[in-house]
Amino acid sequence: MIIFISTPFKFILRPIRFGPKSSKPNHAQYIRKKTFLLFEILIALLLVSICLTALIERPIQGYISEWKLCKEIEGERLANLAFCEIKEKLLKNEIPWDKIPSPGQMSAPFLLPPIILNLPSHKPITIERSFILRCKKKGEKTNANECYRLLNVEVFFNPKLSQKRISKNKGHYSYRVLVYRSQLR
Repeated sequence: MIIFISTPFKFILRPIRFGPKSSKPNHAQYIRKKTFLLFEILIALLLVSICLTALIERPIQGYISEWKLCKEIEGERLANLAFCEIKEKLLKNEIPWDKIPSPGQMSAPFLLPPIILNLPSHKPITIERSFILRCKKKGEKTNANECYRLLNVEVFFNPKLSQKRISKNKGHYSYRVLVYRSQLR
C-alpha cells in the first residue's frame, strides 16, 4: 500500500510496511553511520586540542618568563654580593697595594669562592666567580700623604647569569670603587 504525504513543498511517496521490522540492519547504512561517527569524533578531538593549546600556552609562557626573571634577579643579587666581598677584601688589605693596577693597566684575575644558586623547582647551579681590576688612565690622584685610584671592578660568572647590567661586548658586571693608600712609602 502506498500513501501520499503532502507537504507544502512537495509530495513524498512512502511505502507503508505492515508486519514485523527486519532484525538485520542494512550493512551499507551501518558502514556510513560508523565512518560519520569516526569523523565527528575526529573533529571533536581537533576542536578540543585547539582550545587546550590556547588555554595552556599563556601559563607556560608566563612560567618561563618568570623563571628567566628570577634567574636575572638572582644574577644581580650575586653580582652585588661579589662586589661587597671585593670591597671587603680591599678594606681589609687582603689585596695588597702592589696588586692594584697602575693607571691605564689591568690586574690579573682574582678568584672568589664558588657559590651555589638555588632557584625554586630547579636543580642547584654551582657558579664560579672571578674579578679583575682596571685603573683608568686618569684615575690616580696623589696628595702629600695619600694616593687615590679609581678602579673599575669587573665581576665574571661562569656560567653567565643575566644580560641586564652586563656590558654588551664583554659579558660581565661592572662597578667602580675608589681606593686610597695613606702614608706613601
